[in-house]
Amino acid sequence: MDHQWRSIGLYEHPAKHQSGTFGNVILSTAGVYILRVGSATMSCPQDWAAKIHKEESMDKENLSIRGINRGLWSHFKAKCAILGIPVGQRINQLLMKDLNNEPQIEDIIQAVEDDLLRQAVKEG
Repeated sequence: MDHQWRSIGLYEHPAKHQSGTFGNVILSTAGVYILRVGSATMSCPQDWAAKIHKEESMDKENLSIRGINRGLWSHFKAKCAILGIPVGQRINQLLMKDLNNEPQIEDIIQAVEDDLLRQAVKEG
C-alpha cells in the first residue's frame, strides 16, 4: 500500500475494545490515517493519528545510535510501545533525567528489562 507518511514509533490503538493492539500510524495517499498492524490495516481515530503525525514531524534532526544490543533495543522499543511514547521522545526523557542527576541510564534500562520480565511472567 502506498502512503504519504508512516510513524516511526509503534502506538496502541486508543479504543478500549482494541486494547493491546499496537501498530504504525500511516497517512494513506487518500489522506486518511490508518493503523498498520503487521501486514493488516485497521481504522483509527483521525484526530489521535494526526496528533502523533504532528509530534513525530516536529523532530528537526535524526540521530543514529550504533553499538546497541539488538535484544536490548527490541525490549526498549516494546516498553515505549507499552507506555505509548515514541522512542525518540523516551530517549529524550531518559537523557534529561540523566543530565538532572537522576538514575543513570543503565539503572533505567535494567528497570525496563525487569518490568518486561515481570509482565511476561504475569502474562505467561
